[in-house]
Amino acid sequence: VNLGLGTHNPTFNISLTSPFLNETGNGTLCLPKVTLPAGISPADGTNASIQVVAFGEAGDAQYNCADITFRSNAKTLGADKCSNSTGVSVSVVAQKGNVSTPSASTSSAATSTSSAAASSSTKASAASAVGSSSVTGAGVVAGLGALLMSWFL
Repeated sequence: VNLGLGTHNPTFNISLTSPFLNETGNGTLCLPKVTLPAGISPADGTNASIQVVAFGEAGDAQYNCADITFRSNAKTLGADKCSNSTGVSVSVVAQKGNVSTPSASTSSAATSTSSAAASSSTKASAASAVGSSSVTGAGVVAGLGALLMSWFL
């Protein structure tokens, strides 16, 4: 999951999920709280885009994007708003070398406000769920909850 700051043609040069994650199963995958990297502190009202990159069985890349607006007054949603579909799981992709890999969690709260979604894939439903997400100006990208990763077949 990547972030691009700006309104027009952002570069998705900010990684929000490090290390890489591997999702298995069909349905909804919720990432309840994704922290912005150190030094990234967008102001209230800053526009950005979230990009989800998925790889199919044949190794083909699929891209889904959602436009967001950072809000300092975003409220945290209850834990009941962030859940995974039955049979959906996520694990950290093994990395070579001396790399620290924090554990991935997929079952706490998210933050929400309005935003517009756009899909650059034929799986538009995957991006439309991301479109309801938001981000706080305090440096937490939350609201990737209800992120549909159904394109992982």
